[in-house]
Amino acid sequence: MQTIAVLSPGDSTFAISHVSWLIATGSASVPAPMIDENELRKSLLAKREQLVHRIGGTQATERREVAEGQNDNAQLWEVSDVRDDLDSQAATELDQVSQALARLDAGEYGECTSCGEPIAEARLKALPYATLCIQCAEEAEGSS
Repeated sequence: MQTIAVLSPGDSTFAISHVSWLIATGSASVPAPMIDENELRKSLLAKREQLVHRIGGTQATERREVAEGQNDNAQLWEVSDVRDDLDSQAATELDQVSQALARLDAGEYGECTSCGEPIAEARLKALPYATLCIQCAEEAEGSS
């Protein structure tokens, strides 16, 4: 038995493309998100460059302040800890962006690394280096 969803008139293009997908593939899975790979690559490369500059900039600033003796030792350690945290966050994000570029090159971008299903386009637009679909991300958060 086949179930047909009732869609509003604005959803007709999706319905037709999805039905075509089902007929062509014999698959009930949702087709991968339609993302402009060139724009995505440009965006990820720009983000990677921004993160590299941020990490390098904070390190250069810290070296300059130490050389100039601008901070006493207590201030220097406090500022250094904050910068280390920011650099660590930037380094993590840089790694995620690099992995997204590698998945894009491998033709695996937009696939959940846990269940293999497509990641929603809205999620990828909000978090371009997402590796998990919403359901798997929520499950992973709940188990940690």
